[in-house]
Amino acid sequence: MDRKQFFADNGYLSAEGVFSEAEMDDLMRRVAALEGQHTPFPEGDLKWEPSNPSVLRNAFGLLHRDPAFRAVATHPRLIAIVQELLGPDLDIYADGLFAKPAHDGSVVPPHQDMYYWSFEPYNMLTAWIALEDATRENGCMTVIPASHKLGLLEHEQTDVPGNTWMLTQEALCKLGDEIPVELSKGSVGFHHCLTYHRSEPNRSPRSRRAYTVIFMTGEARWTGTGEYRYPFLHVQGKPSPAYQAMEHVQVER
Repeated sequence: MDRKQFFADNGYLSAEGVFSEAEMDDLMRRVAALEGQHTPFPEGDLKWEPSNPSVLRNAFGLLHRDPAFRAVATHPRLIAIVQELLGPDLDIYADGLFAKPAHDGSVVPPHQDMYYWSFEPYNMLTAWIALEDATRENGCMTVIPASHKLGLLEHEQTDVPGNTWMLTQEALCKLGDEIPVELSKGSVGFHHCLTYHRSEPNRSPRSRRAYTVIFMTGEARWTGTGEYRYPFLHVQGKPSPAYQAMEHVQVER
């Protein structure tokens, strides 16, 4: 089965060795600068671990502030796979660091990404780039294959910073068995915007950091009531109506 068919059937895909260790090490040095607060960044785009507020959990808008992250987000090796899965017309909605530091990495509740986003149609994906090995021991993502075919399910609020929504118990009862998506450093996991996923806390001595990039097609329309804080990024092909609506947004300095 080819990658496009596997993704269409299952709502996720793993691609090994998309990036080299050297490319990931470069991003990790930049993450270390963020974690040490040596890089100017809007505080609103940084989230810290609830159990240890000195430990960084999330950072958003990286490709707008660091050319190294932009180079990875738009790298031809990554874009070639995204094009296989979504088609030739591509824009980037957003990007972010999702860190699970050793011993302090908190839970990500079960959810569908689309519940957080304001777009139509529901045809987007996240590229989850492993800056370090992601294993069951340090909190790799788990997914439920084919859960993206069930549409947008009911969610309820949580008290987890950075992950404020989770699937309700009623919605969870409609789903099947989940599987872990373990990834080696430099590999990429792709999941559809409606695919169930979550991750356990990291209680191991090894950190698990990932860089995520959210892609949308040339058909994407913004349905939000305001403006997103960063402009969307046009990648190739036909620009989406969503991109055209946000092209004028200025990055906060």
